[in-house]
Amino acid sequence: MRHKVIIYGLGRNFAKRYAEIHELYDVVGYCDADLSKTARFRQGISLSELKDYCRVCDSIIVTLASGIRVVRELTQMGIPAEKIQILSSQEKNKSLGNRNPLLPQLISHGNFHEDLALLLYCYYFKLDMHNMRYFEAGLEHIVGGSVTYVLYGNGSKGRLAVYDYPACQNQAQVFRPKDEIVNMKGLDGLTASEIIDCNEKCDVIVLHGKKLTEMCLPLVFKIKPQILICCTPHKLMVQDVVSHDFNRGLSLGNGVSLYYSSCLGEVAGV
Repeated sequence: MRHKVIIYGLGRNFAKRYAEIHELYDVVGYCDADLSKTARFRQGISLSELKDYCRVCDSIIVTLASGIRVVRELTQMGIPAEKIQILSSQEKNKSLGNRNPLLPQLISHGNFHEDLALLLYCYYFKLDMHNMRYFEAGLEHIVGGSVTYVLYGNGSKGRLAVYDYPACQNQAQVFRPKDEIVNMKGLDGLTASEIIDCNEKCDVIVLHGKKLTEMCLPLVFKIKPQILICCTPHKLMVQDVVSHDFNRGLSLGNGVSLYYSSCLGEVAGV
């Protein structure tokens, strides 16, 4: 059975992907801030009605280029963040070499499609996504903006260090009950060892934010994950990571970089 979705954003990107969207999903509603666009569809939904209608669908797919801003606006309206997904661009899929039908073509929870890049590298290096261990730090929400949620969906599990512990703990009970949630409270007064355990085996580590990344990188180098994703712009940091037996993979915009271990590259012959 196909996912029931509501489309938010009825502009050019939606028009370009119209056939693809309707082939993959059962579209049960169309919404846009511009009521003239919504009126063109028999199943048109006004913005004020969206919260009620989202109860009858599996996801709301945002097609706008300003997807991250729209997600924030919709969550402020009371729409659950876990129901909102962003339509990844065809250009981004092409840059990731996404021709494998097993890879998700549309849905991304990462702010800059980091999760799609992570999936690509897992397939490329033949990593077992059903049995991986990950650590992701600096999260505001355990689904929206999370890079590792896609791994959880494939059967892996790990630890999440979050800022809003009570809210994320409640979310985890529903969406990620197998993950361990760690309370970061705030970076002030915290040491890196209180955030990340250097004795812990991790296949994938994701760090959000410049200050957090700078604190944790020395311990990350001791753990030596197979894949490291730094969600922060910092040229000197790139040089530091590469000097510790990592190869730089993709740069995904706004300073987000994916690295893979030199050992992994040698095995794959890259």
